[in-house]
Amino acid sequence: MARVRSSRPSRRRPGVFRSLWSLLISLVMGGVLLGAAGLGLYMVYLDGVIRAEFDQKRWALPAKVFARPLELFQSMPLSADAFAQELKLLGYQDVNCPAPPPAPPPDKNKRPALKRKPPPPPVVCTPSPEGDKSPVKPGSYARQGETFEVVTREFPFWDDVEPSRKVKVVFAGNILVDLLSLDGQEAPGLLRLDPPEIAGIYPSHYEDRILLKGKDLPPALVDTLLAVEDRAFFEHAGINPKGIFRALVANLRAGRAVQGGSTLTQQLVKNLFLSNERTLKRKINEILMAILIDSHYGKDEILEAYSNAIYLGQDGSRAIHGFGLASQFYFGKSLEDLDLHQLALLVGMIKGPSLYDPRKNLDRARERRALVLDVMVEQNLIGPEDGVVAKEMALDVTPKAASGITAYPAFLELVRRQLRQYYKAEDLASEGLRVFTTLDPRLQATAENTLINSLPPLEKSHPKARPLQGAAVIADTQTGEVLAIVGDREPKSVGFNRALDAKRLAGSLIKPVVYLTALEQP
Repeated sequence: MARVRSSRPSRRRPGVFRSLWSLLISLVMGGVLLGAAGLGLYMVYLDGVIRAEFDQKRWALPAKVFARPLELFQSMPLSADAFAQELKLLGYQDVNCPAPPPAPPPDKNKRPALKRKPPPPPVVCTPSPEGDKSPVKPGSYARQGETFEVVTREFPFWDDVEPSRKVKVVFAGNILVDLLSLDGQEAPGLLRLDPPEIAGIYPSHYEDRILLKGKDLPPALVDTLLAVEDRAFFEHAGINPKGIFRALVANLRAGRAVQGGSTLTQQLVKNLFLSNERTLKRKINEILMAILIDSHYGKDEILEAYSNAIYLGQDGSRAIHGFGLASQFYFGKSLEDLDLHQLALLVGMIKGPSLYDPRKNLDRARERRALVLDVMVEQNLIGPEDGVVAKEMALDVTPKAASGITAYPAFLELVRRQLRQYYKAEDLASEGLRVFTTLDPRLQATAENTLINSLPPLEKSHPKARPLQGAAVIADTQTGEVLAIVGDREPKSVGFNRALDAKRLAGSLIKPVVYLTALEQP
């Protein structure tokens, strides 16, 4: 009998290798899916952080504290020298008296002197009558004896905006005898100068900036910034893969970090959200957040935020951020008034504000500025002749000014105590409040000098009483306004405020009050 075989294929069990391969593929796919889901959730978290904090962080501004504004009117008691002192305090430039050259950097190899040297004599400018200039820009003046031509700055006060005016101010002895208009308008009966800024109330990290809008950025600055830092800014989506690859190759060839591939958007993320630590996690966060910011905000908004956020130097414990404040800090000018070689220096300092600090590292700053100018010539932003001329220009930085935190610590402490009664601490450190006070800078200087000069003779006559301390409070008897406070024999030192916190017996000072009270009784 014939055996019939079935044509159905036999069921064989898959091999062990095939099973393991299928399991491995499943695990990899599962891992990829889990990783993608985790990355998606993490980007949702970062997106929430950006949306909640980006606007708040880029516009965070410390409170600015101002002294009383000088109000000019005919027949007021004020001398020409006192007026010149007020203008100097406000940073007004005498068009006929060039600013003194910056002080040379200190010699690190020279041992510091043990004795305190006397301050240098003040620079006196006595221009000749021939060829005198007339002030044109706000914040400038010209003096001839007891006559001044002044172009004031526009300033928003608490009640109104004081416009820029060009006026002639004439003194005779200790009296302002005439206040005339030189701009075709009616002569002002009362003219308020912009008040001097005496302090800032900063957040814990002491950031400071002058807020600028995109329209306030000079085109030459924007073009130079993009040419040096991010030429593909308007093409990429927050990160530039080509730039990252190019920097990676350059660094591998050099064996060290010689080139960076960060875009302006990545630099902005680092300034606003991240620390300076060099870790893979921080770099990944920087890339992801740059992509998210580019997807939510326009290029002009990002460029505006970058220009206000970029770190450009240090003033004691105060951090200088943004081109607006850096322009004032290094050159004593508004950004719009800077020349080509000054804009090039600011852009060059982005790479290393400390390394290329023009006040400390003169040669490095010159080299870096020259490199930026070469890039500008290469990108046809300026002509070769302009580049050569700009390289030969001086750095033109101003001598280092006093710290922007405050030169009046005792008075600022009184201001802080009063403000705490009405404002939250975070509002004072981020809302850009403008605080107008009653401090009289000239009277404050007189009080400080009086205390400093009065204590040494007392110590000589009372040797056992050394060291003596002192304090002073000066108030207007008519209004009760505090005009000056000195809290220590070293008025600029920050510490125990004797004017506000020292406890002393009134002694005989109370007698007039007691007698007056008795005399008032029937």
